Amino acid sequence: MQTIYVFWRFEFAEIEIKKTISNNKKIIFIKYPCSLLGANEVFNDYKSLKCEPDADLILIHDKPNNEDLLTNWSKKYKGIIETFGGADGIIYTEFNLLNFNVKDNYNEQQFNNVWDEYSIKKKLERQKKEFINLWLPLAIDIQGLSEVQNETKKAAEYFEKIKKEKKYLVSLETFQNNEDGKNEHFIRWEEIKNELKNGYDTFDYKDLADKLLKNNLTTFLNNTNYLKVEKEETEELKKLKDEVDDLRKNNKQQEFEKMKKELEEKMKNPNFFPNWLQEVVSVLDSKIKATSSESSNE
Repeated sequence: MQTIYVFWRFEFAEIEIKKTISNNKKIIFIKYPCSLLGANEVFNDYKSLKCEPDADLILIHDKPNNEDLLTNWSKKYKGIIETFGGADGIIYTEFNLLNFNVKDNYNEQQFNNVWDEYSIKKKLERQKKEFINLWLPLAIDIQGLSEVQNETKKAAEYFEKIKKEKKYLVSLETFQNNEDGKNEHFIRWEEIKNELKNGYDTFDYKDLADKLLKNNLTTFLNNTNYLKVEKEETEELKKLKDEVDDLRKNNKQQEFEKMKKELEEKMKNPNFFPNWLQEVVSVLDSKIKATSSESSNE
């Protein structure tokens, strides 16, 4: 069963409407009381809000005046919890709208529009798109600079060009920069970062932006590790290279391909921005795939 709860703010009144859309879809619409503090100021304490513990999607009209109230309340529920604005009882989505003032007009298409807009898969797909749109230009520039870094004049000109791209460099500096250390725009960032391994989890994108903006090319090259596509060769990597070469020489194709891929991954420098961005997108893809699998098994 997919269940959407909608808490709609309504002055000093509470009305509950339940609507079964199909055998596995249900909307529960609750108007809840609030206190008017001023002409345009509303206090939502969320103390009156109650729903099934296993609700899948919970939409709440307007944020509380204290964000901790929402955080503490949301810990009780496993589903996605979002706030929405508007004064007409309408939830806007990317594709359509759902009008909760029309009591008998809930249909499956409207349900699906709202469900898809707020679902985990939708958020992950949107986050992936935003990641790529935001930082792919920088990844391309870093890749290009790494390829010409030994051509002094060309590299210096390219470096200065990158420094003028303030938009994505500033976005790196300010990413995940609010008071509690979480990023409101990329709401699942902490979860994604925790799944990064092999040095990608400790990549300092703010330091990269700072070093790009404040240094000349020579200083940047001599004092950072941000333009090296591969790691420095360690004894472990050297041993793995020898093993891969032996498999190739002995025509053990299947084992060779597998170990070659492992070697290539281990050789990647996690501080090289294109590598890092690719790894983040890979984690997002895995989570999107897992979400799709979960949905198909419902």
